[in-house]
Amino acid sequence: MISRLRHKVFDRSLLSKLIIVCALVILVPTLIVSIVAARTLREAINREMVETRRQTVQQVASNINERIRVARNVAESIAYNTRIRSFFSQRFVMSPYSLRVYRDQIIPVLDQAVNFHTASVYRAGIYTTNESIPTRTHQIMSSSRVEHHEWFREFLDSEVERDYVYPNTADHFSPTGRVLDERPVLTWMQRIDGVGGDTVGIVTLDILESEIFLPLQEASGVHERYELVDEAGNTLYVPSSASVSSQDGAIRIREPLPILGLWVQASFPAADAAGETGSAAWGMVASAVIGFVLSVALLYVVLKVMLRKLEGMLGVMQLVTEGDFSVRVPEGGTGEIDELSKDFNFLIDRINQLVSRVSDEARERQEAQLVALQSQINPHFIYNTIELFRMKMELTGDYDTADAITSFGKMVRYNMSGDSLYASVASELEHVRGFVGLQSVRYGDRIRLSVDCPDALLHHRMAKLVLQPVVENCVLHGLPQGEEATLDISIVVRASKGKIVFGIHDNGCGMSCERLEEIRGGLGRSAGATAERRRSSSGIALANVAGRLRVFYDEAGQIDIQSEEGGGTTVRIELPILSESDE
Repeated sequence: MISRLRHKVFDRSLLSKLIIVCALVILVPTLIVSIVAARTLREAINREMVETRRQTVQQVASNINERIRVARNVAESIAYNTRIRSFFSQRFVMSPYSLRVYRDQIIPVLDQAVNFHTASVYRAGIYTTNESIPTRTHQIMSSSRVEHHEWFREFLDSEVERDYVYPNTADHFSPTGRVLDERPVLTWMQRIDGVGGDTVGIVTLDILESEIFLPLQEASGVHERYELVDEAGNTLYVPSSASVSSQDGAIRIREPLPILGLWVQASFPAADAAGETGSAAWGMVASAVIGFVLSVALLYVVLKVMLRKLEGMLGVMQLVTEGDFSVRVPEGGTGEIDELSKDFNFLIDRINQLVSRVSDEARERQEAQLVALQSQINPHFIYNTIELFRMKMELTGDYDTADAITSFGKMVRYNMSGDSLYASVASELEHVRGFVGLQSVRYGDRIRLSVDCPDALLHHRMAKLVLQPVVENCVLHGLPQGEEATLDISIVVRASKGKIVFGIHDNGCGMSCERLEEIRGGLGRSAGATAERRRSSSGIALANVAGRLRVFYDEAGQIDIQSEEGGGTTVRIELPILSESDE
């Protein structure tokens, strides 16, 4: 499975592979960053959501505490009123003055508590222990009317100055002549101390739960539940608009009500927070995916433009593999692909040069083999004919001509021996001596040859017919005009750095610089030019020797010529020392 997938990937085009690699390089960091960012965003949204609701809970609790403080201040303003304390401490005597004080100074204090405060006081009343005080329904009543209530007895028996009775009802007593108001209220009680320090009455300030806890009603909604709980978390008051159930999975936030010793608690489902954070996280992931797609599309366009030249180069390479070496990659610019195009074109030029060279060398080998085959046509007939002429000359007493014919026979035998294209250094030097000896028939003693070769080099092998054409050139072009002019030819053989170096020097006419440069240029000509030169010359020229060196030794065989007009000519030939396997 993995191997098949790997083959499918690697068999695609370079552009596809680059897109896949770059897409992976972009996708992996994008996914990691998106996941981390989504998680961070989710946590931040959760914190923000909790903090927002905490601030709302604090505001709700602050509003309730403010209402309670106002109610407490109203109750204290009644309980600590000097006129009320003095009035309830004395026995009431029915008189116009007392009634006026009762009507104008006592009753208005209670009316103002109900009508002129922002605490939405439902009822302000005084339960007095002074039985002489005339009572007024819902405002000033005798304590005997509520002394049977448990909350009243507990407050009288306690040592606190004020307390809260919760829950309570709007009517603390059973009224006569009307239906009992059982709406829940929060009752604030305050002792009224008389002039002597004894309790002469109790101020009760009633606020409907729906009024004092109105902030809970206003804050509660479809997705949030605000309620009043005790320290243990038991629900004491829930607004009618709170529709969210207090489930275990809900998120809860509390804020204390120090005066009541209770807590305002807000509850909202955890699914709401998860939904909001999930939406934000999915939005971020969707943005990352869109960004990834746009990045890959942009990358495809950029790579398509960048690889356009490379695609052209691949097309040229395909033509080259099919054998067309005439095509070239368009060049231009200084980029890496442009440099690659130049190198590729250079490589094609180099291949063309090598192909041409191999073709030339193959042609030269074929010509050499043709010459060898032609030289093998009935060689014994030629040898016997030469031997017949030599014997005829000796019978007639022409010994010089007989010796010349003997030398010529040796040269022919050396040239036509087809058993090997190589010969020893000694055989090659002997062949040169035979050639110079043959030239003595014509020039007599005007040509002198000297050879300096260490015995250790005589047995080394070398290509045949390398030295004789050079010496022939010395005779043909170096011998000065005139019957008395002589030509000295010296051959020095030495070993140097793994090569055999032949130095052939003559003291002949030499040549001009222009002629020297022309000959040097001819040493590097192709096989076709060499063959043309051979057909146009009566002898084997230096270009023939250079061509043979390329055939037999490649770049390891070197030939160089130095000459000065009137100062002789020197030819230097370097050949690698051959082993038997090289032959």
